[in-house]
Amino acid sequence: MNFKTIGAAALIASAGLCAPAFAQQDERSWSASVKSGADGDKTIARAQAVTKCLEFILADWSFSAIRGESRKKLMHSMFDVLRKERFTERRGKWRYSAKVSMSEARNRVLDALQVQDTFGADKIIVVVHPECYKGPSMDKDDVQAVWDQIRTGVSDYLNSHRFRESPNTGQKQQVMKAALELGASPSNQQMHQFSQAFQAPIVVSVRGKVRYEPLKGPSAQASMGKAGYLRTQGIVGQVYDRNTDTILGRFTIKSSKDKTELNESNTDSIYQPYVDKNESLSEATEKYAMHVGKYIAVHTCKRLFDRFYAMQPQPSAGGGGGGGPRDCPGCGDKIVDNSLKACPACESDLPAATGGGGGGGSGKKVPTARDYYQLRFKGFGDDDVETAIEALQENKDFSKWKDVGAVKIFYVYKCAYVGDTMISSAIKDALKDADLYDGCKVSKTGNNINIIKKK
Repeated sequence: MNFKTIGAAALIASAGLCAPAFAQQDERSWSASVKSGADGDKTIARAQAVTKCLEFILADWSFSAIRGESRKKLMHSMFDVLRKERFTERRGKWRYSAKVSMSEARNRVLDALQVQDTFGADKIIVVVHPECYKGPSMDKDDVQAVWDQIRTGVSDYLNSHRFRESPNTGQKQQVMKAALELGASPSNQQMHQFSQAFQAPIVVSVRGKVRYEPLKGPSAQASMGKAGYLRTQGIVGQVYDRNTDTILGRFTIKSSKDKTELNESNTDSIYQPYVDKNESLSEATEKYAMHVGKYIAVHTCKRLFDRFYAMQPQPSAGGGGGGGPRDCPGCGDKIVDNSLKACPACESDLPAATGGGGGGGSGKKVPTARDYYQLRFKGFGDDDVETAIEALQENKDFSKWKDVGAVKIFYVYKCAYVGDTMISSAIKDALKDADLYDGCKVSKTGNNINIIKKK
């Protein structure tokens, strides 16, 4: 990885690296901080920024599952989508930043992973039980529309991520009839027969309902004109592979009353939207059903993704020495070959290998459920939020970072913290180091940390 193209001139601007006009609308900034302006630290910072971008794109799957040549190919496919690269010094620390067209980056990821030829090679059919709605009576066409929208949500996600659907997926009546025959908990034999009949080596069977719950009695939501809300009820799926005649995995689509915005959904749980009193229940239910369908597809693809990479040969330890694995400071990969001086995936210089066998004996506390927090920023600009997070990431008591994004009036990050000092004190110290603490208030309520800057 050559930083001659950045050089000293890049401290001011990277001329000639403008993104295409079509990419401007979905540009996003990615950055990383390092201790010096040396070429080795520049390489590390660049790799860290690319890794953050990859983890964001692969949030529904898992970037950490990818190893060896696949990881190297994926990393290198991303380096030339970086635009407007800058490497600047501030208070003795160096910060790298770049712009990325996210649509271009997503396509590079799918190209590098060759989804359609690897873990998405076999055709898929998703069969959803027709009894998929519970709530106030709707006519037959509206209930069937809920089923249709679940299938649409599945298809849109599969197609946009280059997975292949069975050509028989469009045979609506036959698929609905087969779903009834499969029942709630189909056996391997039933799944095998279904797979053969519909020419799909991968079968995903789904049961459960989209449910409407009316609000009961006076409440804050009722006073705001809400009539009720939508949620999932017992939605369970299982992924069957005819090639091995096995169930590759089971999953549930759960909703959470604490999530009321669409962008709060993830693979742990999806949101529960409120329905206005003057809103069409059938239209609201169809819209929610499509979102449920998306997460059925997400879980399906994740099972296939994890299965494929779990079966790939891992890099050999080689090199002798018996030391524990080293973490690449750039892309975070586990390096087990003690003879390597640079990361095979991102070319970052590696820390010296240490002996002693066993490895991983850092003595650091493993985060428990109570050690996870939401950091909620308000009144900060985008660059200041990034700078604050970078300052916090230098404190190794913080880990498990996840960029949630904008949630109502806050910008939210999730993380784990296992330090001996109060988390609010650790955050204040980091903000002071980054010159962001003036006019700032840090408060803790349960596991929510509000970081509010007065304008």
